[in-house]
Amino acid sequence: MAETNGLKSLEQVVNEFLFKTKKPKDEYFRFFQFAIDGTREMRMLHMKGVAKWVKLNISANGTIAMPTDYVSFIGVVVPIEGQFWYLTEKENLVITTTGGVIDPTEGEGVDINDSYYLGYPGSGGINREGYFKIDERNRRIWINSTDRTDVTLLYNSSGVNLTGTTYVPQRAVAPIHTFMLAKDAMFTGDANMASYYALELTKAIDILKYVEAPSAIEIRDVLYSIMNPLPQR
Repeated sequence: MAETNGLKSLEQVVNEFLFKTKKPKDEYFRFFQFAIDGTREMRMLHMKGVAKWVKLNISANGTIAMPTDYVSFIGVVVPIEGQFWYLTEKENLVITTTGGVIDPTEGEGVDINDSYYLGYPGSGGINREGYFKIDERNRRIWINSTDRTDVTLLYNSSGVNLTGTTYVPQRAVAPIHTFMLAKDAMFTGDANMASYYALELTKAIDILKYVEAPSAIEIRDVLYSIMNPLPQR
């Protein structure tokens, strides 16, 4: 037997909201904006499986450009034996240029000289695949100490399609609706209702997080992965 779809268009989410709350139809575009904001927040903070990825070539200056729909950062990765390996953020990485290009004599674009020792006394904190530093102001990410010509950027987008239909998973509809109620009360100056809906939003997000939480099998496998018969200190 056919069941309801697991996805709803953003237009359906807004129309359903207006129907349930008995809001006037002429408020449609205002609440559509709240729905866009709510969708973006749920994707960035509370939902899994929505990350975008893109392979980017490293420029001659050692940078990759942020995509136009980039909203928040997840990681810079490279593939190793079937798995993504994350590069490490290096806060002190030099990100200046001289005359628009990197000048090694000025310390620009020089690989980090992190020596490492293989053996029992070897320390961690060294990433042999490379480092990065986010340059949000110039919409780029600097890549350092890698011999690769391209890397993969994992990031969050707004999730809103400008040229087609935007779909929202059914599990996110309730928190988006509550988000819309909270923002409506906040922007209309109803402090009491804004506080009430903020609490309701927390409850709705908790339910979403419960659905998105790792399963008992996943948690078991993580515990097994760090267990061995050797003595623990």
